[in-house]
Amino acid sequence: MYQDPFLCIGFRVRRASLRCFVTCCLLLCSIMLSGCKKGPPLVEVSGQLLFQGRPAELVLVNFCSTQVEQRVQCYPATTDPTGRFTLRCPPGEYKVTLMPLQMGVWDEGSALVYQPLASTSGLSDGSDTQQQKPPPKYLLSGPPIPEQYRVYRQTPLKVTVPDQGIADLTLQAD
Repeated sequence: MYQDPFLCIGFRVRRASLRCFVTCCLLLCSIMLSGCKKGPPLVEVSGQLLFQGRPAELVLVNFCSTQVEQRVQCYPATTDPTGRFTLRCPPGEYKVTLMPLQMGVWDEGSALVYQPLASTSGLSDGSDTQQQKPPPKYLLSGPPIPEQYRVYRQTPLKVTVPDQGIADLTLQAD
């Protein structure tokens, strides 16, 4: 009885390919799972920011870790009109930086559109290459936060977040 040698070789190649595919899948899964570190649990921190004794609206509040093994990890929140903010971060020691924000308000017929102005944060979302919007109809600005509160190395604001989080933190900036 005659057997086609290519059929036999093809079967071996397919079987070897399948074995290689399964091995690669298992290897890839083990690499992905070993790289997935479950970080520390996040707890809620809520509070109010007061600037010169008044609630501070439109301020970016950043809780930045002081344990700098590799790089500083920050957890942001934005204050509302009453100066209140809420964020989630792991328990630990944090320096708090404050950055005033600017919001542009455009009148687009049936609605007002609120959008942060990128120039205040120094960050770009890559939309600079697109057509620029006309100037905003209104400009909303946060308070004039002094430079010392904006810089991680200079900020005097420090917070220790316990395992249960913080329900009513008051931050004072002068």
